[in-house]
Amino acid sequence: MKHGNLTWLVWKEYRQNRLIVLGMLFLLVLPYVVFPIIACIVWLRHWEPYQGLSDWLHLFHGASQFSFWVSQIALLVIGGNVIASERIERSAEFQSNLPISRWRSLAGKVLLVLLMFAAIWLPDAAVFWGTRYESWRNGPMALEYTVRMATAGVTFFCVAWFISSLLNSPAIAVCAGLVAPWLAWALVWLAMWAHGFEHYAGKYVATSHGCINMSQAVLEFWAHTTCLTVSAICFVLGAWLYLRRAES
Repeated sequence: MKHGNLTWLVWKEYRQNRLIVLGMLFLLVLPYVVFPIIACIVWLRHWEPYQGLSDWLHLFHGASQFSFWVSQIALLVIGGNVIASERIERSAEFQSNLPISRWRSLAGKVLLVLLMFAAIWLPDAAVFWGTRYESWRNGPMALEYTVRMATAGVTFFCVAWFISSLLNSPAIAVCAGLVAPWLAWALVWLAMWAHGFEHYAGKYVATSHGCINMSQAVLEFWAHTTCLTVSAICFVLGAWLYLRRAES
């Protein structure tokens, strides 16, 4: 494969970040292995044995939830590592001497991340939505959980990506990405508190799934909006800084 070919660039990014990618695959699969083993141990010891299809649906639904959460860590780590690691390993200097445009190099990084997102979301979302049981099927819980996971994963990655483009420390970038969603929720909560929670108390918002408390609806809407807005800004700024930065 020629230098500058997108396939070669994605392969290069994989080689540089292969431990993170392999760790992601391990975290993705682990709950689907561990949960059935636990169920078998429970069955052998006669502790509330799994006897029907609905019990196994509960089991794999729980595994998909856990897999969703732990897999987001891989997105956080790749965001903090994908740019900063090049400067630490000094591979950025070597690559600057190759006939590869910064735009194509950036495309290789983005494609690797998109492949990781797909590897997490396609199987987990299929299992999660395919094994919903009654309490999730008749309410907004499944959709809310999916939105929260998507928002958290995107925010983890984009903030870590931005800090990675500024600093040579993947650890600092990862920590910043980890804190960002919680900080966004806390700031929205403080804004609501400053406005007065009594403004929302006792009020409800009608949805297709029923009525939910207005304070919860407002908090979730603005927290998700803040996270996604910050994510978009951080991703664009991080890409812009990467394209402009000249390695010496």
